Amino acid sequence: MTLTIIFLLAQFGLTNAISKEFIFEGLRTKLSNYSLLNKLISCETCLGFWIGCLFSFILSSITGFLIIDIIIAGLIASAFNKIMLILLYKF
Repeated sequence: MTLTIIFLLAQFGLTNAISKEFIFEGLRTKLSNYSLLNKLISCETCLGFWIGCLFSFILSSITGFLIIDIIIAGLIASAFNKIMLILLYKF
């Protein structure tokens, strides 16, 4: 249970940092010439899916067993990002 919470919060933090924060503004500017990558890093839901897949792959490599399917982890991460964004922007 705690690994799931850490997984969700870590991927949400990284997704938010890449898509919105100042520290990654240079990366976003450089990738603005490539429309597909620009769309990927500007959409928190899309980026959350791929970061969730990456984190799930890394966790399965570290622990030696697949906790949940990588695609399902990406979908859960994407849904968590959407819920968090709605809650953060609404309140």
